[in-house]
Amino acid sequence: MPSAQVLVRPARADDAAGLVTVLRETFESTWLPNITPAAAEAFRREGRPEAYVGRSGLEFLVAEEAGRIVGLVHWQGDFVHALHVRP
Repeated sequence: MPSAQVLVRPARADDAAGLVTVLRETFESTWLPNITPAAAEAFRREGRPEAYVGRSGLEFLVAEEAGRIVGLVHWQGDFVHALHVRP
C-alpha cells in the first residue's frame, strides 16, 4: 500500500492546535527523559508550546500528511530554531 504524500507549506493561523500537539509530543519523547522534573514542570506550567506558536507559528513551515500536521521547521537566515517531527 503506498504511503500518503507529505505536503510542506507555510503555517496558517488555523494550524495552531496541530503545531502545539507536535511540540508537546516531541517534548515528551525527546526532551523529557533528559531534563530535571523541575524543568519539565516549568515547561508545562508556562505553556511554552502555546507561547512559541503564538509568537512565531506563522513563521513555520509545516509538513502535512492526509490533513494532519506531522512536522514543523522554524528557521531564520542560517539558523534553525526548531525542527520537530511526530513520532
